[in-house]
Amino acid sequence: MKKWSLLILTLLSIFMISTLLEPQVAGRVKLPPQVRVKLDNGLQLIMVEDHELELFTVALLIKSGATFDPQGKAGLANITNEMLRLGTTHRSSEEIDLELDSIGASLSISSNWDGTYVSINAISRKFDQALDIFSDVVLNPTFPEKELDILKSRRLGEIKVRKDRARTIASENFYKLLFGKHPYAQPLAGTEESVSSISREDILSFYQKFFIPNNAVMVVAGDINPQQVKDKIAARLNQWKKGKLPEGRWAPVAPPKGLNIYLIDKPDLTQTEIRMGHLGISRDNKDYFPLQVMNYILGGGGFSSRLMKHIRSERGYTYGISSGYSARKLVGPFLVFTFTPNKTTINVIQESLEIVKDIHDNGITPEELASAKNYLISSYPSRFETIYDVATQIWGIELYGLGEGYVETYQAKIDQVTLEDVKRVAKQYLDPSNMLIVVVSKAEEVKSDLESMGKVEVIPFSES
Repeated sequence: MKKWSLLILTLLSIFMISTLLEPQVAGRVKLPPQVRVKLDNGLQLIMVEDHELELFTVALLIKSGATFDPQGKAGLANITNEMLRLGTTHRSSEEIDLELDSIGASLSISSNWDGTYVSINAISRKFDQALDIFSDVVLNPTFPEKELDILKSRRLGEIKVRKDRARTIASENFYKLLFGKHPYAQPLAGTEESVSSISREDILSFYQKFFIPNNAVMVVAGDINPQQVKDKIAARLNQWKKGKLPEGRWAPVAPPKGLNIYLIDKPDLTQTEIRMGHLGISRDNKDYFPLQVMNYILGGGGFSSRLMKHIRSERGYTYGISSGYSARKLVGPFLVFTFTPNKTTINVIQESLEIVKDIHDNGITPEELASAKNYLISSYPSRFETIYDVATQIWGIELYGLGEGYVETYQAKIDQVTLEDVKRVAKQYLDPSNMLIVVVSKAEEVKSDLESMGKVEVIPFSES
């Protein structure tokens, strides 16, 4: 029953693009009007009204995520959000699941570096019941010790499995070596040591510090009456007391100097995992749009990107290679990631660096610019296919301070990017001479080749 209810809700919500987005010429996106209200406790409430389908979503953003994990407690934000639905002062975890199933609702809770996200979706006539469950989960979690023990045991098992995967080890060591003592150095899910150390008191402290209404944004979209929604939410959340807004202080991160090459030795491997990159940008960077265009051409555009065309299609070194800027509240990484047979490891690294250097030195062609802009502009409406998609886009605008009108001007800003813009940002934000390179492979087969590029530090797989 629950699976069918969720399937029906998902299929119906997909059709909401025709109603939540006003019809625009040539696929231009414009959000419908929003009603914005700030409640007395500081909660920012944003409502998007549409009555075409009897569906709604309530989506809460807590503007703090894993960046606030204390030293030695990596995974705390992630575990805290998982614990929210495992019992409240009024409902056990089983009762929460049964009530959700009885009204055909889905409750989703997740987190990343910058925020924690709680949402519920259902048909509109079940709004009151859904809001009751949602409010209870957000306001009254008990973080049961027994449930925490089960969750930690499962998480530790997942980490042990993950630690035997070369692709995971490559990525985690890249972030650890790039970011040092900064929170971005640690996995979102935590490590064996950090997860083992997390207590109920840690979770309660994180919850009390960050789950406050003046650190939150709630989006309600779909078949709703804004005034009624405001009254119902105020009635249920007025007991949620505001607190002191969190402040963060994070260790500075030094960019790589020269080519810093690390080889993690796993003698049984026949295939090499490769991660190369350096510091990137924060989400509010003024050059975000030209960087989107530039990276699409470099390695973000699938088979149309330079890396994919050369490394896969022409050379046949790999099945896939990509690049990307992970733009967060703080400066995130720029990363090129791929895999290849051991014998072609050095070819992939050197030729990938040559491609990065070529864009850094010479920019791109008019044809590449036109193709990238066309894709980024034409694919933008696909980000708004469901009411939940609309809510998450509004979340992002609020979280990163992107401003009203961001959605409406996104495509125009991409369209305004010039060849000179791309050439400028490539020179400023690509640094092929100063790269962190992490390789997971059989050292016996690749070490001497890597040493032709510079000093190589070998790390046993068991110590990675």
